[in-house]
Amino acid sequence: MNSSPACSASLFVGCKLAKWMKSGLRQRGLWFAAVLTLLAFCPASAQVLFVTDKSGGNIYSYTANGGGGWTQGTVASGVSNPQGLASDTAGNLYVALNSTSPQLAEYTPDGSGGWTPSIIKGGRGMQTVAASPSGQVLAGASSIYSYTQEEGSWIESLISSSSTSPRNPANAVSMTFDKDGNLYVGSYSNGGVYRFTLSGGTYDPNYTTISTGTLNQVYGLAFDAQGNLFAASTGGGKIYMFENVDGTLSTTPTLFASLASPRGMMFDAAGNLYVTGGAAKNGDTPGTGYIGEFTVSNGILSSTPTMLVENLSFAPTGLVVMVPEASPLALAAIGLGLGWAATGKFKARSFGANGSR
Repeated sequence: MNSSPACSASLFVGCKLAKWMKSGLRQRGLWFAAVLTLLAFCPASAQVLFVTDKSGGNIYSYTANGGGGWTQGTVASGVSNPQGLASDTAGNLYVALNSTSPQLAEYTPDGSGGWTPSIIKGGRGMQTVAASPSGQVLAGASSIYSYTQEEGSWIESLISSSSTSPRNPANAVSMTFDKDGNLYVGSYSNGGVYRFTLSGGTYDPNYTTISTGTLNQVYGLAFDAQGNLFAASTGGGKIYMFENVDGTLSTTPTLFASLASPRGMMFDAAGNLYVTGGAAKNGDTPGTGYIGEFTVSNGILSSTPTMLVENLSFAPTGLVVMVPEASPLALAAIGLGLGWAATGKFKARSFGANGSR
C-alpha cells in the first residue's frame, strides 16, 4: 500500500510552498523542484479494497485513512446475499447474489463517489463471478455462464452445465484467469481445482482437473506474476500454492500459509496478496472477520500476513482491489498545498475476481 504518513507530510510541506511562492521562490525555480518532490512522496492514488458482506447484505469499501487505520465506505446495502465479487478494466463491480432469487448485478461508479446498480441476469444459481481479460463476465455455481455486452444488451452463453455432459465441477465458488485467459474454477463441495481452456474466444467445456480431493472448500483462487496459482482452502484454514514449473502447473500443491478460514484472494499490481476471511466453517462468527495482506519484498512473498482490517462483525467473502483515478487538477492541487481528491472513477486494471489478474 502507499505510505500515508509520507503523503501527509508532503501535503504539509505543500501548504508551506503556497506561502513561499509569494517570497519569490517560484522565480528561482525551487518551487517546481519541491512540487516534483511532493509528487514522488505522495502518490496521486491509493488502493481501495472492496468486499462483500454476505450475511449482512452489504458491499463495503475500505480506504487507508492516513492514521494507520481504514475508513469503511458503503457501495450498497440491503443486497440479498452478495457473495462473489469482481471488477473489469473500466472499474465496474460485478456481484453474484447467492439468494433464493439469485442474480448477477453490476455496480458502475457514477463519477461522484456513488455507484449505480443494474441487474445483468436473474434466475441463475450465482455464487462466484469473474471478469475475463477479453471482456466477458463469467458467473455461476453448479453451472457456469458467460455474459458479453452487445449494443447495450447482455448476451448469455452456457459454458458448463450441471445436467449435461461433460458435467460442470460441483459447486463452483471461485474463479480466476491465467495470463492466457484460461479459466480456473475452485469447488466448494469437493475441493477440486479445474481449468477451462480458452479457444477462439470461447471456453471449452471439456475441463482439465488440476487437483481434486486435496483441498477443503476452495473459496479463493489467484495467480501471481510468475504464474503460480494460490488457492484458499476455507474449510482447512490454509492457503496452498500450485507451482508453475516451465509453464505447467504442479498437480500437488504446497502449503503457503495457515490462516483462519481464508476466502477472497487477489494480487495487486505490485505482487502483494490480499485475503479476506474469518468465517466459521458453517457460518459467520461475529468479531473474527478480517482483511489481510501478504507483502512482497525483493520478489519474495511473505508467508505471514499483516492484518489491515480486523475484528469485523462479518466475514468478508468476495474481494477486489482497485485504484482510484486522480484528475490532472487534483495532481496540481498537491503542489499548491490544497490536497488531492479522486475523480470517483477507477484506473483500468486487468483484475478479475477474488484474485484474478
